[in-house]
Amino acid sequence: MVMEHFKKKEWLSSKDYVLVTIDFDAETKKVICFCVAQICLLGGKEHEVIKFDSAHGVVHAHRYYQRAKHAGENLNSEISSETAKEFKREIITNWQKYKQWFLSKRQNISI
Repeated sequence: MVMEHFKKKEWLSSKDYVLVTIDFDAETKKVICFCVAQICLLGGKEHEVIKFDSAHGVVHAHRYYQRAKHAGENLNSEISSETAKEFKREIITNWQKYKQWFLSKRQNISI
């Protein structure tokens, strides 16, 4: 199987973006895995705020605005480009809220 890789960064503000990466079978175009993440730039460093991915064959969410190290919450979703698009739309709709929660949880932590 020959894999192809798709990667796109879409800016939400001057310090925030959503990053979508998808690996798929070049022949069948079937999605093998994906990752959709909200990234914010703080102090010159990139920080994940929320991430939806299908690592290890299971779709799950990491909500870094809840805990700095989030183990992942399993979601009942299929591994597909439509699922990745759905999560991208969710981040675009809610990114300011997620970032506010992320910053409020870390106000006493040096980042």
